Parts: sequence; structure tokens; C-alpha cells
Amino acid sequence: MTTTLESTDIARPDQYVYLEDVSWDCYEMLVQAAGNRHLQITYDRGRMEIMSPLPGHERVKSLIGMMVAIIAMERQIDVDHLGSTTFRRRVLEKGLEPDECFYIQNHHKVWDKEDLDLETDPPPDLALEVEATRRIVARLPIYSALGVPEVWRHDGIRLHGLRLAAGKYEPIASSLAFPFLKLADLNLYLDRWPAIPQTALLREFREFVRQGM
Repeated sequence: MTTTLESTDIARPDQYVYLEDVSWDCYEMLVQAAGNRHLQITYDRGRMEIMSPLPGHERVKSLIGMMVAIIAMERQIDVDHLGSTTFRRRVLEKGLEPDECFYIQNHHKVWDKEDLDLETDPPPDLALEVEATRRIVARLPIYSALGVPEVWRHDGIRLHGLRLAAGKYEPIASSLAFPFLKLADLNLYLDRWPAIPQTALLREFREFVRQGM
């Protein structure tokens, strides 16, 4: 097993570890050992990346997650918000924790389950990736292999929508999970943060949703 410890544009060295030649069993032991520690462990066929997100990353992902919650409540849409749950499939030797994830169309299949198994259960309908730092192990191919139909990707400046088509992600202007929602509408509010406080922004966004978007 080889180990590389290096910094990214934003992350400090002690928040980023990259490993090669890691067995699946070792990966699963690390996931279990991490428990409730705030770590993201990305695994793809022996290559593993461990990151501890910085506050800026967490603020963006939490803000977007709360915007989704507002949409769900105001539009009376059932959503199972599973945050950074670990999703993995041994047969594919791939696994990760999204920044946020949501079951929407498949809410009725998972809402009462304590444990999910992607061998039999569907993947999340929507996953969020906040890419405030560079990644060594690419995450979109893992989402694709797991069959996640929609990914929202925030590149540190803008939020972009992607849908899975023929095994690859392609850009979309409107959400698959929320067909009435344009990504541009979310960006109108995200562009104003952090110039105004998060709660004030969310109150304004709630009024926008109530008025029919």
C-alpha cells in the first residue's frame, strides 16, 4: 500500500489523505471505524481518498440542503434526506459519502429502512457534490456506477445540474427530481451568499417558493 499526503488549493495537508492498493475489506473497516467522525472516504477499485471538509465547504452544502428542504415542505413533496450516508457496492468496488443526498421519487421504498443495501435498494434520486477542493479520486464515475440519476455539482462559484444518460453525466437546466425547478433559480440566491446572512437568504428563498417560483 502506498500513501500520499498532500494539500489542495483550499484543504490543509492534515485534512487530506490519498492511498493506493487498498483492499475492499480494509476500506469497509475504515468506514466502520470512522463512525460519526466527519470524514468523507471515497473508494474506487483500490484507490482511496480521505477528506475532512472545511467550514466553507460545509456552509455551502448545508445551505443547498436547507433549500431542498424548503422546496419539499412548501410543495408538500415527500423527501428522505440522508445527508452524507455511505453508499457502496462490493461487486463494483466503489463507495463514497455524498455531501448531501435525497430520496424523492423513491422515497416510498426507503423511508422506513434503518439500513440500505444498493444490491437491492435504489440509489438516491439526487446527490450534491460541493467541490471546494481538488479530488484525486474522481467521484462522478462512482455516482454513475452506483446509478445515481441526478447530481448537483457546486464548483465553488456556481451550482450545475447533471443527469445520468447512457452511463455518463450531461448538463441539465432543470432538475429531474423537481421538474419545476431551474438550477438558475437556485443560483440567483446562492450568488447572494455570503453577502447576506444564511437565515435571511433562506427566508427570501422560502417566499420565492411560496409564490410559485
